[in-house]
Amino acid sequence: MLTEPAIDNDSTTPAISDNFWVVGLGFTEIVDEALRLPKEKQLELARTLLEKNEASGDLMVESEWEETIERRIHQIDSGLAKGRPFSDVLRDIDKRLAR
Repeated sequence: MLTEPAIDNDSTTPAISDNFWVVGLGFTEIVDEALRLPKEKQLELARTLLEKNEASGDLMVESEWEETIERRIHQIDSGLAKGRPFSDVLRDIDKRLAR
């Protein structure tokens, strides 16, 4: 359940948006709440999580990922590779994990 922030604005409470804080939720509930956010806020949350994760990352690995991403973009743009709908990818992952 999302609640309005207290006036003392405890900075140790994880913020999920500019106006609300997560209180006592498990992972699934946090995901459910995040999916209820407007798309713009969902993207902001995803970007924040990725940036925080990358901030502690290895610079060599980061460089290699950048090269891989650039190579894959070039392959798609030149017609050497073909993308798949994300829903198909998720379905295949679920099948592999037997969900």
